[in-house]
Amino acid sequence: MNYLDYREALGIGFDDEVKMDHFQTQCLNLLKSRENFEYSVDDYVDFCNAVSATYNYEFGSLYDAICILEGFEGKYFLFAMIAFANTFNHYEDMQEFFKEEIIKYLNNSKLFHRIITDEDGIFVLPEGAKELDDNLVSETYEWLYEYPETRKEMSAALKAYSEATPETAYKVADYFRTTLERFFQNYFCAADRSLENFKDDLGTHLKNNGVPSEIRNIMIKNFELYTKYMNNYAKHTNKAKVNVLEFIMYQTGLTIRTIITLGKEE
Repeated sequence: MNYLDYREALGIGFDDEVKMDHFQTQCLNLLKSRENFEYSVDDYVDFCNAVSATYNYEFGSLYDAICILEGFEGKYFLFAMIAFANTFNHYEDMQEFFKEEIIKYLNNSKLFHRIITDEDGIFVLPEGAKELDDNLVSETYEWLYEYPETRKEMSAALKAYSEATPETAYKVADYFRTTLERFFQNYFCAADRSLENFKDDLGTHLKNNGVPSEIRNIMIKNFELYTKYMNNYAKHTNKAKVNVLEFIMYQTGLTIRTIITLGKEE
């Protein structure tokens, strides 16, 4: 994830000042207790670039990085701390150590979150309802390793969701539409078809896997309404609202999860 995108993504959630202060204190105490370990100048420069800080090599790479971190507050400190961990490239064991510590301190501070990992490293985003996020978002995202194109689309959708505004809501909805479309294209081996043209494939797949007609009818009707909404509010217009995006996210995850689960039982 681009670090400018990530900073914007923290605009929703992580706004409990007391909890964020607790998290920040733990992180800074950890860094200051380990000021004697090696932190390369190259990593320090990468970190400065990631957080838009002026390179100022005066007392040593780690000390100077800590000084920069101390200049951030609240969710922006989290943004900077994630950047620090992800740009810690020259000592892999320590990079993993700091990532694990960040997660531990978030848990200690009761800051509920989900983790996204991509080619740029780990990114911590606000969590919604834990049970839904675990089953319909996080776990489904992990299952998509078998479908890398879909996983890439879903990663983009989740990041866009976290930074949604009234002006961008339609784009976020369309990201989820594209995610589901790509999944159907990958799963049913039909790269040239649009989402709404997979209705028959969905029905056949559900029937062949013994899904009762009542449930099939619900899923097919939901699929029809989902594609109709996307065409009317997101794909061709900009009428989507922020207040429906959570439903769209979970509906997308539920559809993908159901199909993959049925496939595992074949």
